[in-house]
Amino acid sequence: MQKVKSMRPEKVIIPIIIFIAIILAAIFFVQDPFRRTIEASDRQKAKMEERQNLQAQLDALESEKEQQQANMNTLKPFYVMQGEFDDTSLASFGGMLEDIVENYIKPHGVMVRSIDYTIDPPEDPITAAFAPNYRSCALELYLICKYPQLHDLVYSLINDFPNFISISQMVVSAYPADKEYLLVYLTINLYTKKPDA
Repeated sequence: MQKVKSMRPEKVIIPIIIFIAIILAAIFFVQDPFRRTIEASDRQKAKMEERQNLQAQLDALESEKEQQQANMNTLKPFYVMQGEFDDTSLASFGGMLEDIVENYIKPHGVMVRSIDYTIDPPEDPITAAFAPNYRSCALELYLICKYPQLHDLVYSLINDFPNFISISQMVVSAYPADKEYLLVYLTINLYTKKPDA
């Protein structure tokens, strides 16, 4: 029988230490590029998410812009004045007052207490911004009606009146003689524009 030589423990430990050192060095050198690759991947994912969020915001803004453009295309037209544009009388508004009284106020059972008007009121934003081409008339209507009648009147003026108008002020109070009725101060702005504007 042959005798197996035994190695001394010092000779076995040194190769094991060298082997472990090589493994640790390899792990260290491989780990750093691996870590950088993972960080780069995370940064790329974050940028992709940010890009998707920005694209979603851009899409929302473009949709909103298209909606606003569609709304602009559906605005009611301004009344185009026929005749002398510099006329400062109520007649220059082409019978819009008569139309409002006869076709909107009376059919809703609203009583007219009084009507006053101001041509080109200085506080009107459209007249102030586009004065040479647009004119306005602030109709001050003092009305007596019930709440449902007022609701129907305002609704029909806003939705059914064929030309662009604005309701700039409405003050409602109880009628002293009968609480079922309302006293209404309603300011409606009528607009006309030059035919060539």
